[in-house]
Amino acid sequence: MRRGSGRNRRTGKNPALRSLGGGNRSGSTTRAHAATARQRTALRSRGTRAAKRGGTLADALTARNALFGLTSEQDFARNAHMVHRAGLPNGLRVIVVPQPHLHSASVAVLVKVGARHENTRDNGVSHLLEHMLFRGSARYPSAYALNRAIEELGGTLHGATHADFTLFEVTLPPTNVASGISILGELFKHPNFSDLGVEKRIVREEILEYLDEEGREVDPDNLSRELMFGTHPLGMTITGSLDNLEMLGEPELRAHMQRH
Repeated sequence: MRRGSGRNRRTGKNPALRSLGGGNRSGSTTRAHAATARQRTALRSRGTRAAKRGGTLADALTARNALFGLTSEQDFARNAHMVHRAGLPNGLRVIVVPQPHLHSASVAVLVKVGARHENTRDNGVSHLLEHMLFRGSARYPSAYALNRAIEELGGTLHGATHADFTLFEVTLPPTNVASGISILGELFKHPNFSDLGVEKRIVREEILEYLDEEGREVDPDNLSRELMFGTHPLGMTITGSLDNLEMLGEPELRAHMQRH
């Protein structure tokens, strides 16, 4: 949403990316999980006490390995953050990072397009498109309907546009991952681009945040990017200019989406 930083669409916060993992448990498994949780709490408390006593880095690493049931640094590197890569017949690359100690899962679609793939005439189109895909789809015809569907799953939506890629993410309970994937797929397959005027007003306010009363750019990130890269696309802002924002319409958004 905002240049590169991204804000949660419901809370306004910047959540860190979380990977797939966790799961619901019942019966004896729940009791075992509770016991594990108590052990982890005890380990954390022990680590805190050690830190107060001036514990060493080795103490901290030992406590961390014990927390995850690991025996060494090599074991941590090999098993604590396993990355599984696969490819679908349509060319989509899938990366899964199980983290069973978490109680939420994140499903993220990362599209390899951003401000560096634009020019002076369409600068800002990737950012506006990111906003518009969250306006709804054929199945969820409004932003309200889309957000309600996500919240009924216990999840939140998040989006961010960067220079090299655009992020679309939903974070939700692990049991609802399949539903989250379905909703994201719906946004990309059947976007309805509704309320373009409303979203343009929102983006306009974002652009104005980086300008002073004279209309001059004052954002350090944008200024440093321009100084380093000049007229190269990397020197342009993520949001684009007010003039470009007025010019961009649904045909330009659909063409950009089709192209990338």
